[in-house]
Amino acid sequence: MFLLRSMIQLSKMPSMLLSTLACLFKPQTMTREELFKNATGLEEELDCISHYDALHQKGMYVNGYEYPLHLYKIGVQRRLQDMADATHPQVHVLVFDDVKHNCDASYAGQEFAKLLRVHSQGAIIVLRIYVKHPRTSPETIPVHLLGSVIWNMISLVPDEFKTSGGLHRRHFKAFKRRGPDCFERGVRVLSALPRLDLKGRKLFCIVDGLELAEDEKILDQVQDLVRALRDVMAWNHGQLVYTFSKESKITHSIRMLSGCQNLPN
Repeated sequence: MFLLRSMIQLSKMPSMLLSTLACLFKPQTMTREELFKNATGLEEELDCISHYDALHQKGMYVNGYEYPLHLYKIGVQRRLQDMADATHPQVHVLVFDDVKHNCDASYAGQEFAKLLRVHSQGAIIVLRIYVKHPRTSPETIPVHLLGSVIWNMISLVPDEFKTSGGLHRRHFKAFKRRGPDCFERGVRVLSALPRLDLKGRKLFCIVDGLELAEDEKILDQVQDLVRALRDVMAWNHGQLVYTFSKESKITHSIRMLSGCQNLPN
């Protein structure tokens, strides 16, 4: 009886009021173009990795160039390929003894990203994020990597999607401003991104250079970044690999927080 009375009352409400209520409860949507507008200036302010370098760089591999021989001999290409071929989302750590192998871990990630873009023939989206300026202070690295991840993932969101307050322009402004809550705003933005529009392709992400943030004062930030990347990659059913030259507190944190697989040297 109560339900019937409520329906009768609703039928008597002015059409304008009903329309207003419908708008209030309608899921909010956003377009990729609107999201890019909110992120305007992010690439310049945080010196983000460009879309070309992060997602499309193929180098000499388009001409049949082969993976560096010294890395091939110690099985790096094969193991990284196994990661890319995995069917379930995982987090991996690739650790090198850079004295024994005379190898920069970031170089291994850089070359494999270019190679995989060619060999996968478009079946895998390869996202490589790295530290552009290795001599920069450790405190700036989590924000720089976070900004590069956000900037490049924005290019992969659907044309239109349901949105939340985490993608509001004020959060982007606070992130670009590099104020006291800059990093927290960036994590909020990353966590609010919709599922990426991969168009049936797999997602493989390589993060190089996080070892340069080895500083006790920012370990909490590094761990928050690891959690955020773990969650967004799982949400998109992707594979995530970190490269390191040696074991550290950060590699330990990644394994502890992600239950990840280790790629030994």
